[in-house]
Formats: sequence, structure tokens, C-alpha cells
Amino acid sequence: MSRKVPQLAPAMALAQLLQEHPELPPVHWSVSSHGLLEGYVESDDPMAGLAEYAALFGAEIVPAVRAFEHDGETLRSFEASTRWRDVPVRVKAIVPAAVEAPLAVAA
Repeated sequence: MSRKVPQLAPAMALAQLLQEHPELPPVHWSVSSHGLLEGYVESDDPMAGLAEYAALFGAEIVPAVRAFEHDGETLRSFEASTRWRDVPVRVKAIVPAAVEAPLAVAA
């Protein structure tokens, strides 16, 4: 009897995403034990990178409710969440708190 492996579908979706869209900016990806594919944009302009992923997924970019402090700097997280290839996906960008959210991306 085989058991279901919740990390398999997100891992395969990530492989497909990387293969089909090599033009997208680099992201630090992780796959949770519950099957969530999550990543943080790692580029010189994280918001532009997040906007590229949001456009691909047809997702809205949403700011975190609260800013946070890190190494004396006030930061804010923005994210685009969706389901892609039947896998829950969340891509985030962390930027200085003064950065504004881009206009919403139409789904």
C-alpha cells in the first residue's frame, strides 16, 4: 500500500514552473510538509519580481497587515497567493515599509 506524500505535487509544480518560465526572477523556494509551495523573491527589485509572478498566476498582490523590524530597518511583506497546477502557492517580497503596493493584477 502506498501512502500519499503531500510534498510531491508542490515539488513537481515547482519543477514545471522553473522549466516553463526560466525568465522569472530567482526565488528562494520551500515546500511545506502540508503541501504549500512558498517562495521569497531574491532580486534587486523584489516588488517587480513579485509582480511578474502575480501576473503569471493572475493573483493580486496583498500587503501584510503589520510591518516588522529587522536589523534596525522597518520592513513589510507583500504576497501573491493562488493555486497553480492544483497546488497552493504563495510568493512573497520583503521590502522597506515605505514601499507602496503595485496596482492589482487582473485575474
